[in-house]
Amino acid sequence: MKTVSLALALAALTLPANLAAAPLPPGQWQRLFARDVERTLGRAVLVDTASIRIAGNTRTYIEANVLQSRRGAYSKGTTLYYRRAVNCAGGRHRIVSWSIVAPDGRTISSGTNSSPQSGALQWDTAQGKVLGYVCRGILPR
Repeated sequence: MKTVSLALALAALTLPANLAAAPLPPGQWQRLFARDVERTLGRAVLVDTASIRIAGNTRTYIEANVLQSRRGAYSKGTTLYYRRAVNCAGGRHRIVSWSIVAPDGRTISSGTNSSPQSGALQWDTAQGKVLGYVCRGILPR
């Protein structure tokens, strides 16, 4: 499995030169999709492999989604961080906490789900491919 450094992950994002992405916190960030897939999705998806914790069938991890274009009130370069939990055998996932960081590094919003609802996994979606990577270690390129 190839992980990328923080500097390499930021440099590889397809953002205009005058718009710096919000700095990713230290970790071992793995880019999951090829650039053409990122353009289709409208976001770069990275998983911090250093944050993956395993407890039985459940894995928790931190995911960063860097917007490739403006989406609603969020400008291009905005980063959405999620701490997620996935039950790989049970096929369920949930968001434990989240934060939204503007391109200038300012936190726009954050929160913790005190009683998060879990959803069924759909392995053939983009998010399902991310969860499949976390569960099985297979890159969804």
